[in-house]
Amino acid sequence: MLRVTTLVSDNNGVWNLEFFSVALNELYKINTAIDLNSKNLTISVGVSFFVFMIYETYRMKNKKNIQEDTYRFGRMAKFKGYC
Repeated sequence: MLRVTTLVSDNNGVWNLEFFSVALNELYKINTAIDLNSKNLTISVGVSFFVFMIYETYRMKNKKNIQEDTYRFGRMAKFKGYC
């Protein structure tokens, strides 16, 4: 995200979806410039936190479904007399 915000700041603050493509295509290049100012860092941290929270929500939802399935199958086995 720092590379995208650097490209935006180089373009006088005008956002374009092409910046994401350029940043991803040059992901492996270490020598690309990164502008470390407070606005770029704030945007990058905010986007990173948002993506992390989406990931954690998905992970916890999946964990909850697994626990519910385990409990339900355990009750079914006990009800049918398998235990």
